[in-house]
Amino acid sequence: MRIVGSFLGFIAIALSLFLWLRQDILPPLIDSIVLEKRIVGIDDNLSGLTWDNKTRSLLAITNKPEVVYQLDRDGNILAHRALPELNDTESISVGWGETFLIAEERRRKITPLALSFQGERHQILPTSLSLDLGGRKNEGFEGVAFSQSSGTLFIANEKNPAVVFKIEGFNQPDSPLSIEKIYTSVKDISGLTWCDERKRLYVLSDEAKTITEMDNKGFVLRVSNLSDFVQVAIPQPEGVAVEGNKLYVVSEPNYFYVFNMVAE
Repeated sequence: MRIVGSFLGFIAIALSLFLWLRQDILPPLIDSIVLEKRIVGIDDNLSGLTWDNKTRSLLAITNKPEVVYQLDRDGNILAHRALPELNDTESISVGWGETFLIAEERRRKITPLALSFQGERHQILPTSLSLDLGGRKNEGFEGVAFSQSSGTLFIANEKNPAVVFKIEGFNQPDSPLSIEKIYTSVKDISGLTWCDERKRLYVLSDEAKTITEMDNKGFVLRVSNLSDFVQVAIPQPEGVAVEGNKLYVVSEPNYFYVFNMVAE
């Protein structure tokens, strides 16, 4: 079984390398840019992004200070909440029920959070997940995404290796965890999101300035380079979200972008 697993891992790496070398043959993901701006009210360290379908708004997070912001589709701040109990908050995702998931990079931890912008409350929930991969602490968890339809959790490790962990059973305390690695075609991962409607995973790379669309097995479907669409070079893309045919991207220190995806 170990030999089979190693062989499959080698095949996945080889396939990812082939796709990286042949990006020109892949269909494009992005059609055009809609909006490019700085977010007024955020000065620095803008890091993660997710779409909340219940409130029809975006949630963004900064890693220092640790603050979550509610944004409209144009990147305007509607509300915010400080998270002093957390550390180095790199990514945010809608979870199950009223739960949100926060990735703490240096702690290599996914923390569930009950959060409401109505009133002054948030609650850290007891169920959390830590994975110690060794290596440098600031090359840990850079992305978290969750499928509300299947309960699958996706965690992106930034680099060394740049890999996505696909985890089953995280929100089911009585079930054992099942962890699978999805190898990517990029050297680093800076953001991650899952779209239940499309059943697709979207992987953002800071170094390559690309967004890659994959299925839940890691098979690459489409890819685009953000630099081909923006007027001013993107400094450090860190977060991505999907709503319908729109792609939202945030970059340090406080940039906000909206793109149209190519219609399928």
